[in-house]
Amino acid sequence: MEEQNTNLEKRMKILVADDEESNRKLLTAVLHEYDVKTVPDGKEALKELEKEDYPLLFTDMIMPGLNGEELIKEIRNKSDEKYKKLKIVVISGSHKAEDFQKYNIYGFLRKPFNISDVESYASNVYNSEK
Repeated sequence: MEEQNTNLEKRMKILVADDEESNRKLLTAVLHEYDVKTVPDGKEALKELEKEDYPLLFTDMIMPGLNGEELIKEIRNKSDEKYKKLKIVVISGSHKAEDFQKYNIYGFLRKPFNISDVESYASNVYNSEK
């Protein structure tokens, strides 16, 4: 039996909230170097953020139930430091980045987004977490 490599570096956790399964699969594939968890809406994202610490969240804006903007408001209104430190990247086809600056977002991706931008956001957060 081969010995497993015990020196594997712990992978950064990333949360993706998007109601479209195809987008969740795409982001998971693009971010394959990281520990990616996906959820279909803002309510599930909040539950996941309560259970685990994530340095980075990619969130769609238009989702059923708790939409992206409501999710961001909920996160920013929490007093726990982990929520204040959370870097949020907004994904939208109909909004502008300026619409969300009041929530101290980390980044903005306009649909259809460039895969290299997704990789860049994740890499920058990863490097700042080291």
